[in-house]
Amino acid sequence: MLPKTKVYITLAVIILLVAVLYFFSSWFSQTTGFVVGEDEKTKLAQCLSAKGAFFGSDLNKETLEQKKDFGAAAFKFVRYEDCSQNPGLCKSLDKIPAWVVNGTILYGKQSLKELAEVSGCEY
Repeated sequence: MLPKTKVYITLAVIILLVAVLYFFSSWFSQTTGFVVGEDEKTKLAQCLSAKGAFFGSDLNKETLEQKKDFGAAAFKFVRYEDCSQNPGLCKSLDKIPAWVVNGTILYGKQSLKELAEVSGCEY
């Protein structure tokens, strides 16, 4: 067998294995409802709630995107104040969404990594 042929076969096998693993992990997540990293997101949400709150509105696109980043299972642990339901809670904020963590206000959608860094929570 030619060396070039061996390389092509090896690449094809690697690509096939990656594709199988990708589809299996997707199927596993859909079947069990467990998403890799879900525990970390839940721990982050719980820690953030102990150190502050998330102010937003279910009518706001960035708020909905932030909720999606956490996922429904983890976001239920976030201390969430819906400004469209109780506007008085959000009077002191320039805009929403906003995270108030350890006295620091972060406006707009934040990455989970950024929230972990600002709060001192693990992620």
